[in-house]
Amino acid sequence: MSLLLAAVLGVVAVLVVTAPGIYFGLSYLAVEQVTSHEQAVTPYRAIAIAVLGTFVWAIIHVFFGWVPVIGLVLPPLAWIVIVKRYTPTDWPAAVVVGLLAWIPSGLAYRGVGIIAF
Repeated sequence: MSLLLAAVLGVVAVLVVTAPGIYFGLSYLAVEQVTSHEQAVTPYRAIAIAVLGTFVWAIIHVFFGWVPVIGLVLPPLAWIVIVKRYTPTDWPAAVVVGLLAWIPSGLAYRGVGIIAF
């Protein structure tokens, strides 16, 4: 299997696993009051956050994944910051949802990589 196909399958697997986790996690853990319809967490917004998070996670993984401590700390921190920035949540909820997005996404990405090669 080619490297490009494995990368595409990895991204699709990450999005399939991450977007529902973000949507349901934010639906149940959003603590602050949503003041307008634009701030409400919708499935489309969860998919957009998952796409952005996957893109940022991939960039961090490529450039810093080989650094022992930074490569382990930056990906979950990036997910947490993205969830906090683009949703109306407080920090504890953003941490839970960010980790809920990061852990399965990493497992899905590595699983597709193992299956592909």
